[in-house]
Amino acid sequence: MREPSEKRLREAAESLRPRGWIVVERPPTDNLFGCSYWNGKKITCPPLVDRFALGVLFHEYGHVYLQHHAETCAPEFFQEYEAEIWAIAALRSKGFYVPKKFIEEARQNVGRAIERYKGDYPPDEKILKFAYGAHWRDYQ
Repeated sequence: MREPSEKRLREAAESLRPRGWIVVERPPTDNLFGCSYWNGKKITCPPLVDRFALGVLFHEYGHVYLQHHAETCAPEFFQEYEAEIWAIAALRSKGFYVPKKFIEEARQNVGRAIERYKGDYPPDEKILKFAYGAHWRDYQ
């Protein structure tokens, strides 16, 4: 499947950009593709040249719209799950096809956040199913 035009990607990005926030495109570093900086109201993402980059940007938009900032009490895995779901829904709402590879990477992102989690409240079933698919019951 052909990638959407850069113009279409940028129009979609601008249409959902949170008010007052700036977007800075830069190559990923140290496996960090995007980030939301609450103090400066700045979001970083890969250069908007393909659907993946737009998905990363929408993931960060999700963090902003869902108020996932430093004071948020929700565990990281929950925030990552919500942001991934938000990004997938946003891509679809803007008429973009969401490749299975993108969804698989979203699942892996949530799975990594689950593996890092050391708190008292384990992920609920829907998050485990999203992250691990058919193997969700294997989570310990």
